[in-house]
Amino acid sequence: MKPRERVLKAINLEKPDRIPIDLGSTNCTSMTVPPYEKVKEKLSIDAPTELMMKNFQLAEIDERVLEELEIDTRRVHGFTASDAIKEEIGKNEYINQFGIKYRRPSVGERYDIVEHPLDGISLEEYEEEYVWPEPEEEKIARSAEERARKLYKEDRYAIVGDVVESGIFEPSWYVRGMQNFLTDLVKNREYVHKLLSDMLEFQTRRYETFLDRVGKYLDVVFVGDDLATTEKT
Repeated sequence: MKPRERVLKAINLEKPDRIPIDLGSTNCTSMTVPPYEKVKEKLSIDAPTELMMKNFQLAEIDERVLEELEIDTRRVHGFTASDAIKEEIGKNEYINQFGIKYRRPSVGERYDIVEHPLDGISLEEYEEEYVWPEPEEEKIARSAEERARKLYKEDRYAIVGDVVESGIFEPSWYVRGMQNFLTDLVKNREYVHKLLSDMLEFQTRRYETFLDRVGKYLDVVFVGDDLATTEKT
């Protein structure tokens, strides 16, 4: 059974020959750099490490690793770590496309958010002054289309599309600040409604550009966000 057939059977609630395996097709199924380096060393694979996301230090998994581990999926991304960087500030600090400042702590691998661009900014100031980044650039979508078309013609692996950082709730509080955002939900709903609506529009435009190019080649489309609660019974 080909990997693509295996994945599609599982999606359709049919029994495949074995459980499908995914690694690195989305930012939720990749690996951070340190363990990824150990995997490459264990497999005797000499390949440079490229980043999917700089803030989380998530690696793009090399094709040789995927083949060695018999992974059933292949990624098509509409975004890269370098696309998220608006300004580099020294070795361990940068500002992303939303104006959020990240800094890498002395201990640990992930970057912390140290400045939220809408912290202390009123709704009126936000509406008048905040500049949203441009949605997905056409050249990025073209590059994704080339990869998607190649994988589609090979007809071997399940093709997973992900624009990366596609959430609505999570990037909204990144921009506003968690305390501000949660307070807004209670005391300043007009602000949070506006911010969430704008984020939804931004992410929708990104995915529209992406899917216009690659949608016909994909088997799975990934959208991720961090929004959860505990139901009391």
